Amino acid sequence: MSIVVSVIAFLIIFSLIIFVHELGHFMAAKKGGIEVQEFGFGMPPRIFGKKVGGTVYSVNWIPFGGFVRMLGEDPSDPNAKKSKKSFSNRPLRVRIAVAIAGVVMNLLLAFVCLTIGFWVGIEPLIVTSDDFMNAVRNGNVEMGYEELAEGDAAYLVALPRVAVYGVDPGSMAEVSGFMAGDVILEIDGEQFFYLSEYDSLNAGSPSQYEVWRDGEVVSIESAADAAQNAVVSYVILGSPAEDAGLEPGDLILKLQGEAIYSASDVFDITNGVEDQVLQYVVQRGSEVVTFDIARGDDGYVGIYVGNVDFGNDTGLSLYDTSLDTVVYGVQPVKYGLLGAPKESIKEIYRLSLLTAGMIKDLAGDLVSHGEVPKGVAGPVGIAQMTHVFVQEGLASVIRFIAILSLSLAVFNIIPFPALDGGRLAFLLFEAITGHKPNPRLEMALHGLGFMLLMLLLIAVTFNDVANLFAW
Repeated sequence: MSIVVSVIAFLIIFSLIIFVHELGHFMAAKKGGIEVQEFGFGMPPRIFGKKVGGTVYSVNWIPFGGFVRMLGEDPSDPNAKKSKKSFSNRPLRVRIAVAIAGVVMNLLLAFVCLTIGFWVGIEPLIVTSDDFMNAVRNGNVEMGYEELAEGDAAYLVALPRVAVYGVDPGSMAEVSGFMAGDVILEIDGEQFFYLSEYDSLNAGSPSQYEVWRDGEVVSIESAADAAQNAVVSYVILGSPAEDAGLEPGDLILKLQGEAIYSASDVFDITNGVEDQVLQYVVQRGSEVVTFDIARGDDGYVGIYVGNVDFGNDTGLSLYDTSLDTVVYGVQPVKYGLLGAPKESIKEIYRLSLLTAGMIKDLAGDLVSHGEVPKGVAGPVGIAQMTHVFVQEGLASVIRFIAILSLSLAVFNIIPFPALDGGRLAFLLFEAITGHKPNPRLEMALHGLGFMLLMLLLIAVTFNDVANLFAW
């Protein structure tokens, strides 16, 4: 797809988002009885305009968004103080509604796009590392590169993993087949990422491990007796068990051919089979001994069984590491007519928090380091992303519009001069104190805020261009 088409798509998408934002201000102003002097599509200079109902509807040369010009926005305008239709003379609730209407419209656009996207099926939106880890944990992970073909899109990520540092000689780990350098991928089918998860995943019955060794996935079954803890605690005098030779301290490995891991297993098997002769396989010291014991008249062999705690000393020394993993496929998510709107609201909430956190990090880097983080994109960077999303198809474009619209909403509500959030802050000050802020001071702060935002835009654009040409 040509660059020209991508540029046109970028202008249309970005203009749509800005236009919807300004449309919100326009509709709220009209409904609130404020005189809207001009509603423009694109930015001046003007191509043409037509006055309808006191408002000039214009089309402008710079195809970038739009604007709303209301009476009373400029307090120095002599007509602003006299007219009842002036923004500054309308009730406070009306002015607040106008201030937030653009943000509301952007949220609504994001909601509509997400609902349509979730209905037809879209790939998951921007996620945090935790979200990604949960997706990997619950999904299908293929180790290796044999399914990749030339030209396939792939992402290389370093997933946290746990590696084997050492294996104690003679330990159950050595018997099982673990080797130093093994990277543990799964325990009993559960993805394994952090050392802190080991005890919970390794608890209970013997575990099936998947490890990465020398470029291959190797399956290892933990030695059975590493988790077996049913021990003969007492043998009744004169019982069939005593006659057969069972002794206190014998570790029960099997009963009727079934592996035993706890005292409850012995009870369940004894009561679950009708065989008159029960076969016990026990470990006594370093020996494994088999006993065939006939039941007594009461149906039992005459032993008490308890659980012994061997701890987690399996002979493995582990440490946290990472493993380069290729992600070459992300499944789209799809919901029904009722589920799509509900999921959209959840995504808007989640992505709003994520965007707010990114903006906070941006502000922190600007203050502490005086530079724009690499992950922040301006118009040039967004144009590059548009090229990628347009190539992927309509569903990706819908997702992209939702992300941009939501990002604009969150950014605009920040209480910073020149932004909607800054204007809202002055209105809330008026609501709390009962006094309007000094008009000259407010205009000066908005002007200063606008200059700072322009400087930020220039810095971000410089970064975008530098990244584009790999300076």
